Amino acid sequence: MMRVFLDDRVSEFNQSNEKLGDFLNHVSANLPPNRIITEVVMDGIQIPKHRQREAFAKSLQRVQELQIRTADATLLAAHGLDTAISNVERLRQTLL
Repeated sequence: MMRVFLDDRVSEFNQSNEKLGDFLNHVSANLPPNRIITEVVMDGIQIPKHRQREAFAKSLQRVQELQIRTADATLLAAHGLDTAISNVERLRQTLL
């Protein structure tokens, strides 16, 4: 059995040969429209952004635990915009 943590919910699934990317596509399709996946942890190891393509091709057959964290897309975008504006402001002050 594979335990899947989706934010604060826990489910158990039979292990299968399904690929991680296919499983995440299914999860993403069933999220509310304003939620996006922000982090994936497989058996205690966080999948870094630059390694996602090869990780998504892996089978879930031997995975014991999968943690999926989501965030509100609007809040995440607003935070990114705030960060960009503060970085530009800091840069502007150093150039003056």
